[in-house]
Parts: sequence; structure tokens; C-alpha cells
Amino acid sequence: MIGKLIKNVPVGVLSVLVVLAIAYFSLWPDPVGEQEVMLFEGADKVIHFTMYFGATMVFITDMVKFRYPHHVRANLSLALMMVAVTLGVLMEAGQLVMRLGRSFDVYDMMSNALGALAGFLVMFFFGERYVRHSLRGHSHRRHHRSDSA
Repeated sequence: MIGKLIKNVPVGVLSVLVVLAIAYFSLWPDPVGEQEVMLFEGADKVIHFTMYFGATMVFITDMVKFRYPHHVRANLSLALMMVAVTLGVLMEAGQLVMRLGRSFDVYDMMSNALGALAGFLVMFFFGERYVRHSLRGHSHRRHHRSDSA
């Protein structure tokens, strides 16, 4: 299913949607009613880490699709990781400036940066290969055609 999504969604669409989602969750006051939900201590840091982990993976996936069949150089993937880190800094600065009930937190920025770094590492060592494989059109369904015929 993820391979189909990678193959069928136009380049850049998922990256734009991720940026819009991060902006919404970062800047809108209480976007999911978190004031009423009891979470464990530090849960917001895990959420920040996860958002920027995913964002970096989506950014690099879009670049792999854009560059396919050519490989993406590590410095370009690092640059995309830095885009995610910069987005995290801008969202925290936006919280400081906008004063809509959200608060600036250096530890949130650190969680964002660590998530972006982890996303880069996963994509560099495993994910780019998976995306390229998905773009080639290999799927399990192709190998099982004789079963359905």
C-alpha cells in the first residue's frame, strides 16, 4: 500500500501536505484537544520527534521520486534534513511571535532536530532503496498473477 502511494501521488504533494499539517499542529491553539487528554510526561517531545522524523522521510521520498532513475546524493538528503530542522525552528519562532496559546520551547526544537536526523538516517540507509524499488513497479501482486488467473 505504501509503495502504491509512493508511486501514484505526484512529486511534492505529500511534502506540501506535511508542511501544512505541521504548521497547523504547531501554531493553532489546542489543535487536537490535548488540554483534555492526559499524556505521559514528555509526550509532546515524542510527538515533535515523530512529526519531523516523518517530514524528513517525506521530503527525501519526494526528492528520490523527482530524481528517479538517478540517485540522490547524500548532501541533497542532508539539505532536506536541514529544511525540516529549519521548519521546526520557524514553527517555534511562530509560536513565540503569534501568541495564540502555544509556547516557544528550545527542547521542542531539539526534539524536532533529532527527529529530522533520525529520518535522514533511516532514509539514507534503508528508505531511498525502498522508494526506488517501489518506483520500478515491483510489487507482490505482480508475482502472484498466476494465482488469480
